[in-house]
Formats: sequence, structure tokens, C-alpha cells
Amino acid sequence: MGLKKATDMRILLDTNIWRYVVDHDALGAVRQAARKSRHEIVVAPAVVYEALRTGRSSLRDSLVSATTLPCWKRLMPEAFSEAQEIKAEVRRLHSDWLRWREDLTRYRRLQYDWTRSRGGFWDRARYDTAREAQLIDSLQVLDAARVETREVREYALSMPAQWRGVPLGAVLASPAHPAPGWNGNPVELWRVQAHSHFERALDRPGHPYADWLEGEVNLIMMKLHPRERTRFWFHEVDRMRMPRHWLRSAFEFQQQFHKITDGTPVDGQIGTYLVDVDLMLSADRNFVRFAERCRREAPFFVGRSALVPGGPPAIDALLAELAKPA
Repeated sequence: MGLKKATDMRILLDTNIWRYVVDHDALGAVRQAARKSRHEIVVAPAVVYEALRTGRSSLRDSLVSATTLPCWKRLMPEAFSEAQEIKAEVRRLHSDWLRWREDLTRYRRLQYDWTRSRGGFWDRARYDTAREAQLIDSLQVLDAARVETREVREYALSMPAQWRGVPLGAVLASPAHPAPGWNGNPVELWRVQAHSHFERALDRPGHPYADWLEGEVNLIMMKLHPRERTRFWFHEVDRMRMPRHWLRSAFEFQQQFHKITDGTPVDGQIGTYLVDVDLMLSADRNFVRFAERCRREAPFFVGRSALVPGGPPAIDALLAELAKPA
């Protein structure tokens, strides 16, 4: 039996840090420092997805090769973790939505594809990069997210400036149209957004939520009960049990008041992993600002985020974190 290294701090790197590591040929130094460290570098699938979308193939291949090394701690995709939160709340609040007979065949196959040491997603991305990049592009998920982000930004331009400073937990909203099951009073913004996101997922064949839920949750049964579904999201689920949904909404709320870039939706994805790590390093000032505000105002644990300088100093900052004693 092999011995597992004791880990004191889990460190998540933003995509821009990986870019500096690759650009300045520092991967060997980072690997060596990580081996000596009691801390652990973790990789979010959202970072690998962003690397796969890189336009220049030589840079894409280098970024994917760096982020998919088996020595890093690999996380599950955010859709898996968000679906786990949904499933747990369904089990707690609406056992009538659970399947009488579970069929976990597909769930286990997908989970194994993400967790296996050889032959799964991480190997496909690493050794068949062009094909995996083509598949990611064909899904057009990020394109849709970018359109939605820009629409939200246009709406935010008409909002009073004081909205920026409202505590994240105090931001209330109402659905755009009356929804059966809603009591008519404004609810926390994250509830409205999570409900909307879930409704779109139910209507989209092959959505990742369905992949991770349908073996235990009867999604057809859920679709037949819109009133109960709205009540579930607006009035029943516990925010302490839905941290990733809360974080996604908190990031989107803050992002709408700032300039939108093609990477904005990805920042929201990466932000949901802050409940899984102790430290996130990024050279993106706004991203760190948003993340730290979430850490201060969230009602649950959120890992710390630190801004590092761009270029070679970013590598020095990473090596310094890895060298810190336990």
C-alpha cells in the first residue's frame, strides 16, 4: 500500500497562473516545489476546459499538458458537485421525487471516467487534446453563457449605483414572471437564479445535471410538478446546504457591475470551487476582489483568494506559497 502525503493547504490556480507557468517554462520548478511541499496543487475541470478552448494550438497543448499532470489533485466538475447539493436537498425535502429503484449504472460510469487514474477524461484531454477541444467547442455551452452574461450586464447599467454595495446575503429578487408555487414576496437572489438555471437544465437534453441526477432523481416526475419545484427553490432549500449555487450567484451579481470579457463566465465556474480549497491564486484583480467579498460575506466556509503579480513574479508567489511551513 502506498503512503499518502499529508496535506496542509489545497491551492487552486486560476488559468492565468498556469499561463505564466507555461510561458516562462516553470513547470519543472513548480512540480519540484510541490513534491517537497506539504501543500497540494488542485486543478478544477473548468480550468482545463478553458485551456482546451485556447485558440493557438501550440499554447493550448502546453496548457492542457501542464494542468492534467497526474501529480496534481484533480477535482470533479462543478456540475457534479452542484448536482450533489440538489440531490441531497431532494432527498431531505422531497423523497417523492426519488426513483423507487435507483439505476446508478450511468452515474458510476461517469464518475469513474473522472476519477480513474488512466483512460478517463484527464487522459483524453492530455493525449488527444485536439479531439477533446473540438468536443468542448461543439457543446457551445460557454457561448450561451457569454450571451447571457452580456444581457445581465446591459440590465445592470440601469441599476442604481448603490446596489453594488448591498451585502450579498441581502440581495433580494423576484422572478420575471409570476411562478406557480411562489408566495409573491421577494426571495434571495441566488434562489431565483438557481431555479432559472435548473429550469433550463430540465429543458435541455443531455445537460450535465441530468447525467448526475437521473439515476436517483425522477426528473420526469419533477417536471410534472412546477408548483412544488418553484417552492423547492424559492422557499425550501437551505442555503447552507447549497454553497456552490450561492457562490455562482454571488459571482454573477458582482460581475454585472464590471466590464464583461470572454472569461467572465469561467470565473463564475472557478469560483464555485472555493468551498473545496484553502487558497486560490490569481492575477485577475476583479476575480480576487469578488472571491474575497464572497469569503467575507458567505454564511459558510470559502477558501482565501490572493492576488499575485503578472509574469514571472506570479511563479515566485506560487513557489513562496508552496514553501510555507505547515
